[in-house]
Amino acid sequence: MKATAIVRKGRVPVPDRFARQCEWEAGDKVHLSTDAPGRLIVSRTKPSDNLLRSYPAPQNGTVLTGGAVLRKAGLEIGDVVAIELRRDGKVSLERVDPRSEQGFVSPERDEHDMPIPPGWLCQAFTSMPDPRRYLRSGERSAKLILELAEKHGQELSPESRILDFGCGSGRVARFLPRLTPGQVLACDLHPDAIEWCQRHMGFGEFFQGQLTPPMHIEDDSIDLMYAVSVLTHLDMDHQLAWLSEWARILKKGALAIVTFSGDDFVEKVLAHAPGYQDAIRETWAANDGFAFIDDDGWRGVFPDAYQNAYQTWDSVRKIWGEFFTVEDILASGEFSNRQNCAILRKP
Repeated sequence: MKATAIVRKGRVPVPDRFARQCEWEAGDKVHLSTDAPGRLIVSRTKPSDNLLRSYPAPQNGTVLTGGAVLRKAGLEIGDVVAIELRRDGKVSLERVDPRSEQGFVSPERDEHDMPIPPGWLCQAFTSMPDPRRYLRSGERSAKLILELAEKHGQELSPESRILDFGCGSGRVARFLPRLTPGQVLACDLHPDAIEWCQRHMGFGEFFQGQLTPPMHIEDDSIDLMYAVSVLTHLDMDHQLAWLSEWARILKKGALAIVTFSGDDFVEKVLAHAPGYQDAIRETWAANDGFAFIDDDGWRGVFPDAYQNAYQTWDSVRKIWGEFFTVEDILASGEFSNRQNCAILRKP
């Protein structure tokens, strides 16, 4: 039983099934050790040597590490690890070459004979290395995006061009050929994700994205675009640059469906972190409803400029409204990833 994950700042996600198989329970302690460079061992039995640190058993599929533990194990933030339950009941996390591991080279297929991205390429965009959950959310998003387009009068034909801006490893785009006749274009900042899609998807045009415009797309040539969890990670300068670029490439009257983290998202989804909520609200008050929080949480996965952005509904209407007509905003919980969603139309 193997899986893959990315080492993140202070933690390594481990699929829940490993904790269940090991019978780790709340209140248990697990012990981190190493027996080779680039390999971390997690066990409920305290090792006699090479112990690095002990922690509470993983909750919500997360092994806490800390920088010192990673360094002693020969691991770095951003490393991809193969996770395996050993015969002795211990879990090993061992560094691998991400472009050589099986899920990248020869992925499993789903019931529609579509490739399933490896866990680490799902985690890069959702924080958890769970392909099935990743794909379920992608299907819900694809259906909702097309329902919103239809509701707002956007008709799609075989000649229509649909842009997935920030496609990841094809979470949403993979469902479009079964749901709409339009042509799919998709881009992302993550080079491994784009390489994987180009190798395995078998439809559309997947191309490497960039942090700043312009794109190699003609003026007034896109019929529908969506950006799921993209502007939620960009500062205002980058947001303005991309809003202007989207206005350039969209046809007159075309829709852009774009998610953001708004007032009610902060209220409900971040309720477990009241101090963080307060910091966002204080920044909103001082910065016209926009907060960009640099917490270093995406280090090793995306460029340094990629952090966490929060903005009020009023801010979205005012600033995004300089480029588009803001036709509607969905409340947190109405879109598949709990973010808010703005439906924008090019005048």
